[in-house]
Amino acid sequence: MYKISIVTATYNSEKTIEQTITSVIRQDYNNIEYIVVDGKSTDDTMKIIGKYAGYGIKWISEEDSGIYDAFNKGIDISTGDYIYFLGSDDALYSKSTITNVVDNLEANIDVLSAAVMVVDGKSGKQYPVFNSHAKSREFFNGRMVPHQGMFCRTELLKKNKFDTKYKIAADYKLFLQLYFDDKVAINFIEEIVAFYADDGISNDYELCNYENEMICKELNISFARYNFTNKFKNYVKCVLKGLRILNFIFKIKKYIGKSISRRFIWEKHTCDNEICRWCRRGLLNQ
Repeated sequence: MYKISIVTATYNSEKTIEQTITSVIRQDYNNIEYIVVDGKSTDDTMKIIGKYAGYGIKWISEEDSGIYDAFNKGIDISTGDYIYFLGSDDALYSKSTITNVVDNLEANIDVLSAAVMVVDGKSGKQYPVFNSHAKSREFFNGRMVPHQGMFCRTELLKKNKFDTKYKIAADYKLFLQLYFDDKVAINFIEEIVAFYADDGISNDYELCNYENEMICKELNISFARYNFTNKFKNYVKCVLKGLRILNFIFKIKKYIGKSISRRFIWEKHTCDNEICRWCRRGLLNQ
């Protein structure tokens, strides 16, 4: 039985952390190490974590320099065979999620990449995000594979930690480093493993695009979309940024895109978690 270490980074997460915790402790797989790394929260986050101390949660609470610094601390103290990072505003998909993941693990797999279900907090609707676009290096266009679906061999992460100079895209850099390493075996599955809240910091599209471009330059990686078309787009971005209207356009684009997808693609969120803020079920500290 593989031991799975689940790492959650928190900071003032009192409104969401209980949903995350209960989705982990109710798993029907019994070889899980759950680690919570808190950034010295000033709200009731630690009080809620303490409520579940009897479930063997390992936790530390100290100041850090951001989510990736917290993730790296989690890597340092993890003792499992594989590590999985679960956001403090996310939740595992079902009580058999880890069992299903382990069923797909083999001795030669270094990274298992699964799908996630994106949930919009305002509309209460959801939409699955799969990773089929990354199954072939030849046709990979650089689009991110969500880290909320990735299970990485622990010894691999202890040698390849998150680059903390990036605030919201260090997971993208880590994925690219592993993806283009011929010695790393990655397996892609269509199994949905987590509900991913789409209203977190990672949805700052302007900063995310900027960091993604910096990462590709640093790693000397080029995709087809970074050629002429992207150079033209970058030029337009620079002009708009100079006019101080780029961020406004990103917000409009995000709003229009969500409005269309919510109406024609997204479905109503459903789950069987005992505590769920999207289903408005259970007792949450709100």
